[in-house]
Amino acid sequence: MRIISHQRIWDHAGHNAFVDLLFNDPEWLCVFRESNSHMKHKDGVIRILASYDTKHWHSIGKLVQKGLDLRDPKISRCPDGRLMLLYGACRYWWGKCRSRRSYVCFSDDGRKWTKPKAILDQWDWLWKVTWYEGKAYGFSYGQSDKNDRFSSWHLTLWCSENGLQWNKIQTFPIHGNPNETAIQFLPDGRMLALVRRDGLVGDGAWLLKDNEAWIGVSKPPYIEWKWRNSGMYFGGPDLVLDPSRQLWACGRKLYKRRSDKKWAAKTVIARMGLTYLKPVLTLPSGGDTSYPGMIYRDSKLWIAYYSSHEGKSLIYFAIVEIA
Repeated sequence: MRIISHQRIWDHAGHNAFVDLLFNDPEWLCVFRESNSHMKHKDGVIRILASYDTKHWHSIGKLVQKGLDLRDPKISRCPDGRLMLLYGACRYWWGKCRSRRSYVCFSDDGRKWTKPKAILDQWDWLWKVTWYEGKAYGFSYGQSDKNDRFSSWHLTLWCSENGLQWNKIQTFPIHGNPNETAIQFLPDGRMLALVRRDGLVGDGAWLLKDNEAWIGVSKPPYIEWKWRNSGMYFGGPDLVLDPSRQLWACGRKLYKRRSDKKWAAKTVIARMGLTYLKPVLTLPSGGDTSYPGMIYRDSKLWIAYYSSHEGKSLIYFAIVEIA
């Protein structure tokens, strides 16, 4: 595996992050958040880029909701051919998030979008969806006690036929504060999930304790699951399955720097199985990084992600050849 192309594609805002990618033939669409910082700014907006060759990108739109911080946009194609944009919206008072809701909107071409519609309950953040046999599936996460930042988080699987009305399938008793979850469907219909976990304990410091990503697998109707510990931390994940049935994961991996023994982050590509994650390639990255959108096409992985290894957080695009 090797990187055959890598470039910066956007740097206009003070903080450019939380990326997703879609090939909407004949063009590529890249969505991400623009703001002044990673968190706690009410000016977060969603930028939409388009490209026909992945070398030249231009903005085709921006989504704004006054007073709300729009975050983690995810773009997908519905069975009827329309595009669906899913994202979370936070409202802040006195530096704290006092409300959070998931929204969806739709478009025929990525340029004109319908009015955003709120979905699920308050605080349930539907982070990413995958369409399978005419239905959208995705995991939401939220805190058990919204007023206690140290309360445990819960993870819930949802299903929808139109992206607007959602049915709850199951809520899972996963410990370690489960949150961002990517899913992929195997040829036999089984659903595979890769779950980021973060243990927030003590006086508010993030500690590397009980925070390894979990891998889950389930047969339809996706109620009974088998969960396994991957053995490593993995944040902001995305998953693809290639024609040889090899699973690929991309996300944030933590490592200890030799210089000061402090933890740092890189965006990596990993082989994935039902019981393991094995990093095989590190993308140019560092600092505030990850949240990729990844597509398998023409025996390559096409990946949009963000990183701050060159200063502020910027949007990058890489093409990776699979040996």
